[in-house]
Amino acid sequence: MNFLKEIQLQLQRLNDSRHEFQVMDFLLPTENQNALLINQEGENLDIAICLSSALLDKFQAKKYPIDFNVESFSELSVIIEELSHFNLFCENAMRNQETSALELELQGEVDKFGFALECLHAQQEQALEDVVFGVLFDELKLGDWVKEQDRGRYIQAHETARAFCRKVMKNTEDIKKRRELFKTFFHSSFTKKINLSS
Repeated sequence: MNFLKEIQLQLQRLNDSRHEFQVMDFLLPTENQNALLINQEGENLDIAICLSSALLDKFQAKKYPIDFNVESFSELSVIIEELSHFNLFCENAMRNQETSALELELQGEVDKFGFALECLHAQQEQALEDVVFGVLFDELKLGDWVKEQDRGRYIQAHETARAFCRKVMKNTEDIKKRRELFKTFFHSSFTKKINLSS
């Protein structure tokens, strides 16, 4: 499962995230569930990164950024999102900061795009940036498992992330400046993340 380590490392580099927790220590292959599960009782905290075995099997032989392609990005983005949730939760826990479900979703959407931009840059395929943006943000697709009361959270995260990522694309083509924008976003408070997106 080296590809999971590669994705986690790339996300941490993108965001200048410095926690030392490794995805493989928390991975729980499942039949069909993809989620970051967090159970806290008093001082005890249990975390599991649930990823479906079918997804893990599909991508296990891939190496990133070399094997990145637009055709499989929708499926790959499911994995990126759960690792993003894990990274943000660990980073905030190290700083004794709470993390809301909305912030996890927002960061996950931004990280999927940031990861894709990094891969396209490494492949010298920047011409595909608009295509990747479209895959992520042209249409919000919510799974059947999303409860009615949670739909608003996913819609807000999607729209906020879309606005931020559009700003990143419009404001600069310089990869170093883009990386700084992603780092600033990651390390900002939730309120500031919303402001950065407007």
